[in-house]
Amino acid sequence: MAYDIKTYQKAVGVYVMNYRHLRDMTQQELSRETGLSRQFISKMECGCQVPSIATLLIVADGLEITLDQFIGGVEKTYVQLQDVQSRSRRVFRDAAECREYNGYIALTKSRK
Repeated sequence: MAYDIKTYQKAVGVYVMNYRHLRDMTQQELSRETGLSRQFISKMECGCQVPSIATLLIVADGLEITLDQFIGGVEKTYVQLQDVQSRSRRVFRDAAECREYNGYIALTKSRK
């Protein structure tokens, strides 16, 4: 499978945000758990920051899941984003619009 890196970045961000919300954690709490800045977590969640593998390990640990679970969740989110994007052909104008979109995905997933 060929990956679209921008969509994959968004999938990582959406998954982190969704899982963090499921655990009732704020960005600040995840920041304390991981040692990463709250700003970095915010940028990662909107798909604006590309985390390294080492950072993904840290985030997965902070969310108390294995890297396998984390990557599996990101893969499912990636497929969902591709589906949404193929239907809407949506292009983000800026980071604020990206966050709004990610928030919408987070809200719709949490209702299921």
